[in-house]
Amino acid sequence: MTADATRTTSPTTGIGVPTRVQHLRSGLFAFFFTPIALGMLGLAVTDSQSVAAVGQPLSSSVSMAGLLISTVLLGLIAVNADESPTGMVVMTAWSLAIGVLQLLGHTPVPAELFSSVSGSDTSASMLWCLYPVAVFAICLGATLATVEVRRRAVTALSQVDAGNPAAGTEGEGAPAPRDADARLEVVADVYAPGPAHYRERVFVTVSSVILACVAVTALVWAAPSDTLPVAAHGLAGLVPAHPFGTLAGLVAAVCLGVVAWGTRWSLFGAEVVAVFLMVVPAYLVLPVWSTLSGRVATPGASVLTSLSMAAPVVTALGLTLAALGLGAHWTRRRLREDIAHALRAHPAD
Repeated sequence: MTADATRTTSPTTGIGVPTRVQHLRSGLFAFFFTPIALGMLGLAVTDSQSVAAVGQPLSSSVSMAGLLISTVLLGLIAVNADESPTGMVVMTAWSLAIGVLQLLGHTPVPAELFSSVSGSDTSASMLWCLYPVAVFAICLGATLATVEVRRRAVTALSQVDAGNPAAGTEGEGAPAPRDADARLEVVADVYAPGPAHYRERVFVTVSSVILACVAVTALVWAAPSDTLPVAAHGLAGLVPAHPFGTLAGLVAAVCLGVVAWGTRWSLFGAEVVAVFLMVVPAYLVLPVWSTLSGRVATPGASVLTSLSMAAPVVTALGLTLAALGLGAHWTRRRLREDIAHALRAHPAD
């Protein structure tokens, strides 16, 4: 059988290539729900900072509701990428546009219905940490990872069907493995974990932990250490009083974007750092400890104030990373199920 005939009659032909309907469905879902998700998430960050700055780290109901709604919506957008990566691309484009609006003090959701923060407060809470840039970097990294998982599957399948040496067969034009188990082993990257996958998981996890620690440290370093002007001017008072850590914010954004991109190989590393190094310490441990001990943000320079101001940002970015990392994971899972079904149904094709 020639390579062309093998490619034509292969039961895996078309797997990994979305239809127009799948592209449209994924894209429309992301188009309508991304502004709500990112708008609510940005509002939650601003509202959390405003109450933390005056010594009330656990008093923002807007933050709790906003984080929950946003995480669910972002997770759904990512999960829908199992059919088509169009939704992730649309979400990334929206994150850039919404980020610009947030830096200018605007939000795509009616903030006045949920919180008393002003446009100047929104701009101030976004500027010192470059939060919108970090969100865009995570969206971009997760999107590239999702696209690459699908492209890698299509490439592996085409190599198997063509008898390409890169796919583990004897030579160009040689027949593809006849046994379904042998073919599944060749495309193990998209079907089932193997030794190579576990090596990749270890590397991705270790590098993700290092990058996340760098990102969190950079955000704490960039955070305002004295919230004295907030009492009179709100978060907008931080603008003239605090030299913004632009470089630190960019470092954090790049690090988190790389962690999101690492989901191309494994979701484990991104989820570990998002949950255990970002969300749990910043959203649970620090606010509860500060409230119970009374050691909250107070006027005057303090490391604790920097931690309190950075905590909402770290929490939001951690939840964004955890939600969007599902895109590559569910795409990989969907592809390996489709491949397994096709090859089990036609083991000798």
